[in-house]
Amino acid sequence: MQIKQLSGLKQLHPNSSFQLTEFTISEFLPGHLYEVLLYFRAGELSVAKVYQNIRYSGANSSGAGSTPDVAVTSNEPEAVEAIRESVKAVKSISEATGSKSKSVYHLSVKYGKDDKPCVTEVNIGRFPSTCAFFDRTGTINVSELFFEDALEIPTNSDFRDFYDLVKKPIYMIRSLDKAPTFISSSKMTSSYKKVGI
Repeated sequence: MQIKQLSGLKQLHPNSSFQLTEFTISEFLPGHLYEVLLYFRAGELSVAKVYQNIRYSGANSSGAGSTPDVAVTSNEPEAVEAIRESVKAVKSISEATGSKSKSVYHLSVKYGKDDKPCVTEVNIGRFPSTCAFFDRTGTINVSELFFEDALEIPTNSDFRDFYDLVKKPIYMIRSLDKAPTFISSSKMTSSYKKVGI
C-alpha cells in the first residue's frame, strides 16, 4: 500500500503520532521466513547455508521480530529457492555497483501469499547473531573460511556453488543470556515421548 500523505496514515492508525518519514509500510508476507548465509570469493558463490526461522525472539502480538528463539535447518525446495533468490539479489547488487561479490552476506527471505520468495533484508559483510547455528550445522564452518581468507591462510577448501544443506533437521533453541541449544528432530521427539507429550 502506498501512502502519499499523512491523512492516509491517520486512516490506518487514527491514534498514532507518527510522522510520514518515520516508518515503512510493505506488503504482508504470510509465508515462511528463511535466513540465508552466503560466502563469495572473487565474485563467485563459494558456500550457501539456510535455516527457517520458526519463532521470533521477543515477538510481539503480531509475530514480528528480528532474530529467532527457535529455528530449524531445512533442505526443502522452499529453502533451496530462498538460497537461489538470495544469490540473484547479491549478484544484482554487484552488477549495479560494478563490483565483485566478496566475503559474507546474510539475507532474509520471506514467502508471500503467492508462494513466491521475497528478499526482505540484505546485510553485506556482516555475520548474523545466529552465526553459531550456521557454523555448527552442515559440513562447512563459514566463520573459519572468513578468517582463513582474511588472514590469507593457505587452505584446501576450494568450494564453488556449494549448498551446504543439512539432511536431517537440526533445531536451535535459545533465549537471552543463555547459550543456544542444538538438537536433532529425532532427539526432540524421543524427549517428548519420555515426558508424555
